[in-house]
Amino acid sequence: MKNFSFVLLFLALMLSSFTIVECSPNGWEYVKVDSSLIYQIGYNFSKEMLRIEFNSGKIYFYYDVPKNVYKEFKKASSKGRYFNSYIKGYYYYKRIK
Repeated sequence: MKNFSFVLLFLALMLSSFTIVECSPNGWEYVKVDSSLIYQIGYNFSKEMLRIEFNSGKIYFYYDVPKNVYKEFKKASSKGRYFNSYIKGYYYYKRIK
């Protein structure tokens, strides 16, 4: 019984660390994030476009963002800090909402 409890605990911890990623048919990957600033990020791998939806409801597109920047953004422990340090002011952007 102890081994079974350990396995259940291990599985619960593993599942809690996964990020839910939604892929749309138009080439976008969307990820809801845990952040006080950002609600959701999206990325189009073929166009190298980053979409950020803020908790305020504003949505911005950032252009020519390399894939590695998006991947690091997804993994960052603080999405707001990563955004302010590596995205804001570095890429051409357009507010769409």
